[in-house]
Amino acid sequence: MRAVLVDGGLAVPADPGEGGEPAPRRDREEPMRDRRTPDGIVPMSQTSALDDEPLDDLPKNPWIAPLASTVIMLPAVFYALLFSMLMPMACDSCTDAEGDRFDASFGPAFAVSCCGLALSLGVLLASWVCMRRRPAASVLLAVAAPLTVLFTWMLFMGLVDTP
Repeated sequence: MRAVLVDGGLAVPADPGEGGEPAPRRDREEPMRDRRTPDGIVPMSQTSALDDEPLDDLPKNPWIAPLASTVIMLPAVFYALLFSMLMPMACDSCTDAEGDRFDASFGPAFAVSCCGLALSLGVLLASWVCMRRRPAASVLLAVAAPLTVLFTWMLFMGLVDTP
């Protein structure tokens, strides 16, 4: 059985007993149905209509959570990075033993701080990317991004051995 393409639409194949002429084209008023060809190929006009959720179920303003997270998180990242970069000034008047102990702990703590802040920016970016398709995941990621900054700062403060 072979499907016949007529004017970009899929027509029902003709019976062999009718002279091999294609069947008349379906009326455009008819609702969309799954019109797969015998090979299993879906015409391009139907690919997005088959798998998508109804548009009425999606929230109208999915951008609010990522925007609020961005407004909160970007200054927090700036101040966390600034604080971690200025931390070595806290040990300017330290003794040699305290300075050595601080220097040994500051290197790994600063690396953890930079990686954690980069991770939080990645979570924020994922929140913006998921905004349209997965609004619930977008809200979860938007909440997790500032919490990642807070957790990173607490981890940095715990790793640094201040005098």
